[in-house]
Amino acid sequence: MQSLKNDFEAIGILFPILKSMKIPIAISALSLLVLGGLEPLFAVLMEPFLDETLIKKDPENLYVYPLLIVGLFVVKGIVEYVSKVSSQYVITAVIARLRSQLFACELRLPLLELESQTNGRLLGRVINDISQIGNVITQLWSILLKDSIMLMGLVFFLIYTSWQLSLILILGLPVIAFIVQKFGRKLRALNRILQDDFGRIAAVASESLIAVRDIKIFSGIKQRSKAFATENDKYRNNQHNLVLWQSSVVPVAQVLAAALLAPILIFASLMTSKEALTPGQFVAFLTALVMVFDPVRRLASLHALMQR
Repeated sequence: MQSLKNDFEAIGILFPILKSMKIPIAISALSLLVLGGLEPLFAVLMEPFLDETLIKKDPENLYVYPLLIVGLFVVKGIVEYVSKVSSQYVITAVIARLRSQLFACELRLPLLELESQTNGRLLGRVINDISQIGNVITQLWSILLKDSIMLMGLVFFLIYTSWQLSLILILGLPVIAFIVQKFGRKLRALNRILQDDFGRIAAVASESLIAVRDIKIFSGIKQRSKAFATENDKYRNNQHNLVLWQSSVVPVAQVLAAALLAPILIFASLMTSKEALTPGQFVAFLTALVMVFDPVRRLASLHALMQR
């Protein structure tokens, strides 16, 4: 509960900055909501496309549904372009304001506080940490708006198509979300370690360049080079560790998804053989089912993302 409270407090810091950008934010939010609502329509169109066009071979619908699918992707492309441009405009403005405020805040710190921290860590906060905040805000904004609407639309369509098969999905998704969340916490911890490592690298580099004259006079090049290499190797090893964990997320999620898909496919095949599902409904359900996993994975990692 305390962690959740801290998350909302962190978001609340951005509100004064966002007040001056109401129109770009409204455009970005609206385009993301529309984009999230358009995503499930592809699965919805698959049912009549297969049943009416390929199975019944209705000549009136021979061109209608393919054109609707093409039109859907055209509209999605336009809306996605608008959402990316408007969102990036908002994010870059927020990051610029935050970076200026952080720099001014560091200048106002007491001298003892400034001297207790390395120049590299202070510099890393302004350059590296703020950039990471920008990446987090970008993902957070998209997840909260687009993925939430997309997931609601897909789940509604799945229940509408076959509530029996949807029960298996509803029981299995929380397990996948829990495991993905565990991975997210580990990645969050590794990201924090990398931030500290980057600060130490920047500290060694900046201090060495500032005192380069003294280093040359007192033959300290080897010592400073060794200190930089040590910190650089630590950063590389932790970065490799992060890659190992990041690379394992997708394979683990795919295995879990396959384990969940197997019983659904078995029951769906039985229902199709008994004509409880049409071929179009079966393909549409399967399409929506595959599409569900991406927003679920991103929403499950939401808390870990905010903790970065």
